[in-house]
Amino acid sequence: DELKEWEKREGKWPPVWVKSKIKENGGQLVANMEKSLVADGMDEHKISYRLSVNPGMILECGNYSCDPKRVLIILKDIRNIALDMQIGGKNVLRSYLLKNSMMWCMQKNDELTEEGLLMNTLELMGNYFSDGYMPDFFDEVSNLIANINDEIKAEVKNAIKDVAENINSVIDRCNLRQKELQ
Repeated sequence: DELKEWEKREGKWPPVWVKSKIKENGGQLVANMEKSLVADGMDEHKISYRLSVNPGMILECGNYSCDPKRVLIILKDIRNIALDMQIGGKNVLRSYLLKNSMMWCMQKNDELTEEGLLMNTLELMGNYFSDGYMPDFFDEVSNLIANINDEIKAEVKNAIKDVAENINSVIDRCNLRQKELQ
């Protein structure tokens, strides 16, 4: 039942038809074992479940006031240029974390411009890393950053704050990098 709470959450976004499409076309339960549950004394052999959904389906819903896919591309460019923090050879800011933060922003305010969505997403991600808790859009109990140590969380939070404060120069660096790759 907890995995269905996102369907009942108030807000204009995502629209009802998108929620239905998710359930019809690929929303499924998958096994999920969080280290945070083990740390809280749960038997490590017990398995919890989460909803597995392609967030791209939601970002393409077409009922939003700007183009979320464009904002996601910009966020990924920013991540690669200014927020490239590695743990075990993988970027801390996985694509799913970017999409997840965007979805929370989109649900809270469906009237944002592209710039507004970008800045609100950066602010929200910074808050999540500051708080040490990023709820999964589809399962609010699940902390997507539970396995990241506090020192790295603080580094990410500070880096996100720096990007937000210097967004124009960061975007200029992204544009320059794209030109170099062409």
